[in-house]
This record gives sequence, C-alpha cells and structure tokens, in this order.
Amino acid sequence: MNNSTRRINLGRSRRSGKSLALGASVAVLIAGLALSAPGINNAQPATADAAVPLPPDTLAGVNMDQLETAPVKQWGVEGTGVTYLATKPKVWDIAEINNTIYVAGTFTGVRQNAAAALQPRAYLAAFDRDSGNWISGFAPTVDRSVYTLEVAANGKLLIGGEFTTVNGEARKGLAMIDPLTGATDPAFRATIDATDKPMVREIVRVGNQVYIAGRFYRVKVAANSYWVSNMARLNGATGGIDGSFVPRFAGGVQDLVLDPTRQRISAVGSFTSLDSQPGTARFATVTAATGAYIPGLAPLEYNTTGQRDQASIAFANDRISSISIEEIGTPKVIIYADSNFSGWSQELDIGSYGNLAIGNPGKTRL
Repeated sequence: MNNSTRRINLGRSRRSGKSLALGASVAVLIAGLALSAPGINNAQPATADAAVPLPPDTLAGVNMDQLETAPVKQWGVEGTGVTYLATKPKVWDIAEINNTIYVAGTFTGVRQNAAAALQPRAYLAAFDRDSGNWISGFAPTVDRSVYTLEVAANGKLLIGGEFTTVNGEARKGLAMIDPLTGATDPAFRATIDATDKPMVREIVRVGNQVYIAGRFYRVKVAANSYWVSNMARLNGATGGIDGSFVPRFAGGVQDLVLDPTRQRISAVGSFTSLDSQPGTARFATVTAATGAYIPGLAPLEYNTTGQRDQASIAFANDRISSISIEEIGTPKVIIYADSNFSGWSQELDIGSYGNLAIGNPGKTRL
C-alpha cells in the first residue's frame, strides 16, 4: 500500500489543544513584560499573592467544570455485508486524497453517534478529514466487500476487492472511480477473474504503474484476457497489463511490498509455492523487473506451529516484516533483520485480533 493509505482518526479536532498552548504562551509573555517594566523594582521579594510565571513549556491548568460535557458526534461505519472471508472487520483499508478520507471494508452503512439514523452506504464511504463528517455526495454502489484502496497517479481512486459490479457496471475485483462522485472511470479497463472466490487483496502504486495481488488467474483488459498467477503489474491509468512481469504464485497472495533498494517484490499469503520452488510457501520474493524467483534466499522460519498463512508485510529501515494471524490466540509478527533474510528474527505477541498494539517480545532466533 502507498503511505497515503494509512490510519486517520476521523472527526478528532486538534484546535482545542492549540488554543490552550497559545493561551499559556500569551500568559507567560504578559507576566514577563510586567516584571521587566520600567519603574518596578525587580529585587523586591514577591508577596504570597504575586503571580509566578509558568515555564514556557508548561500549559496552564484546566477548569474541568468548564469543559464541554456533550459527547463528540463522530461518524463511523456499521454492519457486515457480503464477504468470502471468515474474518469480517468493518474496515479493511483507508486512503486520503486532498481533504477526504476514503474507507473500504465489509460495512453496510454509516452513522453519526448511536442516536442518529443509519445511512445506507455499503463497502465504500468518504469522510471530511478535518470535521469527520460523512460526504454523502461520494456515492459509488458496490455489490461486495472492498479490501484495498490506492491513489492513482492521475488522482483517481483505485479500489480492489471481491465485488463483481461497480455502479451497475461489470467490474470484477478491480476498478477506478472518481474521488468526488464515485463514478466509474471508463479509461481504466482492467478486471480480474478466477474459478474460486476471485478477489484483489492489495494494490500498490509505483510511479505510473500499479501492482495488484490476490486470488485470480486472469486479468481482462477490454476484450483481451491474460493468464497470470495471483499477481500482475498494470498501467496505472488504463489498466493495460505489463507482460514482462510474470511471477508464478501457486495460491492466493494477500499483501506485497517493494524493496526499492534491491528492486525486489516480497509477498505473503496462503500460496503453497513460488515458481514450484521449495521453501517459498506463504512468504516469497521476486525481482521487481520480471517477477522471477530469486534463488539463495533463506526460507521463512515459522515461530509457531499453528496458523502459518501470512496476513501482512511491510518494508522499513531495510527490514522486511510479516504478520501471521493465529486462528486461536494472539497474532504474531516475525521481523527479519534485512531483505536477504539473514541475521535474526523475533516473534512479538500483539494484542487482540484486529487491534494491533505493541506487546511483549517472545522467542528470538539467531
């Protein structure tokens, strides 16, 4: 995913905090002027009632009785729609374009606090970034869950999921829509297909191209069909397929990430192998140029005997990190020291499923 597609706390204003800080600064400034004004003997001892200036980095006290007691009427999403997956979080992905936050998931409606009426808006909704208000004018209709969002180079919104129609038009798993109205962009003509539960789980933009990953064996561009293996690279404006990139994943890919230093693509999911090579199940790496298997990399070493399918992957500080979700118990994150998969890894327990919080270190493998 692109960095623009990360977490936003909808409806949370920061103006009150800035006002308190400004008020404290003004109070300190006035106190300082009074103490240094001409005609005042600064050497005189202060009386018990004299005001003592606050340090510049200290906020003034807050009168709790003067705070607003009414709850903030934030907008949120509710309901569970149609999805192939056993896990049904309300929100799967978030993207931001200008001052608008886009939310994708399995939800079926939006609501402003519990007392307000539920507004039907399934799988894809937009909110104002600053006020948190629902933007009713963004009104695409999607028939099944949306899993991933990406901002295209032309400023449009790319959506991926298990849907078969967008705004009444056939758009299986993949579409580009207008970020203001939600109307389908006819210039982007790529869709996906598979015999069993076709879906796009991830879209990653790199320049003018986009990588798509999921569960599909064919990409259709207008009247043309191309055989693929659960991952493909497309033109980000038209959806035209790049035939030079042909990775062969045997099974579903759930997430992917680019290593820009080594020009590699690493992927995780439920696939059983990459290019029929041993040691490539669920976690594998290909060249960014052609999608070819890279020999010599150490295979993923599992820190658990339970659920081994990898749910997510990230690249940061020259490290590749993947998360494996236990069916029963806590999620695990396995961290590799570098993209060559050498050095050490560490298993961290993470809070309850769906709420990724920092936990305590588990076992470490050298």
